[in-house]
Amino acid sequence: MLYDTESATYRDPEGRIGLSGNHTIATIHGELHCRTAFQRYSETCREYSGPEIETVTGVSPTQLYETAKLIHQYGPLSYYTWTGTAQNTQATQTGRAMALLYALTGALDAAGGNTQFERPQLNNVFGHELLSETQRGKTLGLDERPLGPGTMGWISSRDLYSAISDGSPYPVKALISFGANPLLTKPAPHAADAALRKLDFHVHCDLFMNPSAANADIVLPVCSAWEREGLNAGFQISQQAEAYIQLRPAVVEPRGDSRSDEWIVFELAKHLGLGEQFFNGDHEAALRHQLEPSGVTLEALREAPRGIPLPLRTHYRKYRHQGFNTPSRRIELYSQVFLDSGYPPLPEFIVEPAKNSYYPLLLTSAKTVQYCHSQQRNLPLLRKSMPRPLIDIHPNTANVFGIAEHDEVVVTTDEGVMNAEARFNSSLAPDVLCSQYGWWQACNQLGIKGYAIEGRENGNYNNLISDKRIDPISSSNTLRHSYCKIKRRAEATTPQ
Repeated sequence: MLYDTESATYRDPEGRIGLSGNHTIATIHGELHCRTAFQRYSETCREYSGPEIETVTGVSPTQLYETAKLIHQYGPLSYYTWTGTAQNTQATQTGRAMALLYALTGALDAAGGNTQFERPQLNNVFGHELLSETQRGKTLGLDERPLGPGTMGWISSRDLYSAISDGSPYPVKALISFGANPLLTKPAPHAADAALRKLDFHVHCDLFMNPSAANADIVLPVCSAWEREGLNAGFQISQQAEAYIQLRPAVVEPRGDSRSDEWIVFELAKHLGLGEQFFNGDHEAALRHQLEPSGVTLEALREAPRGIPLPLRTHYRKYRHQGFNTPSRRIELYSQVFLDSGYPPLPEFIVEPAKNSYYPLLLTSAKTVQYCHSQQRNLPLLRKSMPRPLIDIHPNTANVFGIAEHDEVVVTTDEGVMNAEARFNSSLAPDVLCSQYGWWQACNQLGIKGYAIEGRENGNYNNLISDKRIDPISSSNTLRHSYCKIKRRAEATTPQ
């Protein structure tokens, strides 16, 4: 059966698709012996037995069977993707495996599944197209990870530190950063600190000072979201919410000399002779350009500060008419693009080194509702509810290590140490510890001191995480998967 990639249709719609098995195909170059992609995929899945899966994941064969039964009986089902599966060394292939299961069970873009709702259309102002192909090819990390974030102009913190500190693959001498605090939000804070100190020139733009900005040559004050206009199209949770477009007005005037991020970027562009690419610094011209495809005017949005709902309707399974953004325009179980880039064409799991007697516990992390990344711990109302960094531990595990609830403990990995307070959590697996990142701020109104970024007194989770163990495709860090040990602080010794 012949498939036309341009029309995303089969030439002989009445023919029978050979999903499985070995086949011999006649071509102009002679006979070709092959297996179907689905055959290869199913063979890969069969390599993992129930007991092996339980050993690696902790999911029993019974749980696995019941989950498969649930998907079969009650699908389409939706699944929540912001769960940390993208923060480990096998993030990309894990994501592929989940997406393929989702597609094969008929849940993709279906009612009840993860649906792509219609939303107001805006012009993309990312500006990637303004860079020449040669310039885009200089993106840090792109040569090593040709399918990674570099394809869209993004870089990893690890690659940035290497370019600054070692000049590899070329030296980075200056940096303009907006709202970042990598000493608290990225692995290997020692590498971040060394890199930021080595810069010839560093400008940081933020609402408040933070440890990562301490060595900047210039710190520019940025106004908050409530001191400027903000355009948003689509509010995610439903078709009704996604149909809204809003230009949120400023609530108060900017304090002091603070300006919006946009104003800073536009002014810098004008001084660099790039004003034409940045609407000549005209905020309203930029908004009008973004709004053009939506059919909504700037004036209408300003007259309706609560937003305007557009008459949009969900169309399910859109891929039936437009295909997918793949070379074949189909779901590709077997990816030739992956193979050509040096990666396994099918989702494959690589067994990693297991826990050992020295580091017998698995360390992961989770955000808390009180704080956003490394912010807001200086606010008394929030700090009262969570005054210090916590390490969640199963009560039985705590008993093994002689730890009582609320004890001060030290968590150690082969990267470093972190101080925290023990909190019992019976819902955790006995071999798992869970903590949070972002601790540094003091809360003077409550008399609570801040935490050191590094050293024996630190409360910085990222001291525990390596920036060398990454997903080879996406460069994701292992924020959710490291091996560790734990001791009461009185018993802890300096790691060797």
